[in-house]
Amino acid sequence: MLKHLLRTTCLTPVLLLTAGAMAGELPAVSQPNSVVSIGVASDDDGLWLSGDARLAAALGDLLGAQGDVQFEVGDGYAHLGVASHLFLRDPTLGLIGLYGAGSLEDDGTVLGKLGVEAELYLGALTASALVTSDQDGDVDAKARIALYPAESTKLYFGIDNIEVTELTAGFEQSLGSNVSLFAETSYDSNDESFAVLGGIRIQFAGEERSLIQRDREDVAPLWRIIDNPTVDASASPSSSASPSASPSPSPSFFPSPSPSFIP
Repeated sequence: MLKHLLRTTCLTPVLLLTAGAMAGELPAVSQPNSVVSIGVASDDDGLWLSGDARLAAALGDLLGAQGDVQFEVGDGYAHLGVASHLFLRDPTLGLIGLYGAGSLEDDGTVLGKLGVEAELYLGALTASALVTSDQDGDVDAKARIALYPAESTKLYFGIDNIEVTELTAGFEQSLGSNVSLFAETSYDSNDESFAVLGGIRIQFAGEERSLIQRDREDVAPLWRIIDNPTVDASASPSSSASPSASPSPSPSFFPSPSPSFIP
């Protein structure tokens, strides 16, 4: 499934080049705007606080830029991650862009990655993919499918690494006035653990936006930056276990996306 999604989203640049030749299309970002999320996550070993903020703006008609900040705070630890996106988008077709991210661990370790992201818009479906390489040359990939049964209702399923060991499923519902609630569950097959996340997401924009408008016209996808520190020493970015354990893959709350906080 992951390989199929990556092949599908690779068609996006061709579609965007076609779209670039067309006049009167929507811009890559409809207006300068920001989206902020805050939530509480839980697994068998306890609770932690997780949040993110995104700020996006247009750089011409088809080009957009976005900056992301993510954090996690638990019992005795705090992690911070930042990311940037530079992308081409036609909101009727899809997105292709460059992605860079870095995270600061509480022991002072800095982790960085560079990659390419893509989205393809197919009616009520959005297919998203991200391929990155870190400073050690290790390659990873994420993929996500989102379904919008209504413009302000979102269901999504994600695969959060290239070995397909971390799965995420979630739901988001708009309450109006650019406020939504979301819930997500994650499963890590390495240690057969589950985690859940719930929270609130607020968009700051000049007008009310539906979830599908927000995700296709206002912001780029949100991908998980921080490797979840809640991982036990026996576990094999993102898993869930003890906050004091070594950094290993744990269930991702940012596929998304991302849940994740997946957008």
